[in-house]
Amino acid sequence: MLQFKFMTDNLYIKNLIIKCLYKFTQIFKFYFLGIIFLFLFSNTFVFSFDTTAKSAIVYDETTNSVLFEKFADTPLPPASMSKLMTLLLTFEAL
Repeated sequence: MLQFKFMTDNLYIKNLIIKCLYKFTQIFKFYFLGIIFLFLFSNTFVFSFDTTAKSAIVYDETTNSVLFEKFADTPLPPASMSKLMTLLLTFEAL
């Protein structure tokens, strides 16, 4: 008798787990299909990117396209690295 009760409790727990999983799949099926649809049928993936720099440009040479741009047309004074490179190239040329 004790063994039979244990088996029925196991079956009850298994059926409960199956019912919960079925409800879970029914609820989230719409969201899951939406995510799959976005990844399969969109040709671009948008990722958020921000920088603390005053201006920036990220350019892809293989596709000849600008991937990221932040105040690219704003005139700014040359950075320190540009000044150092200008000095280096000047002294190498002398």
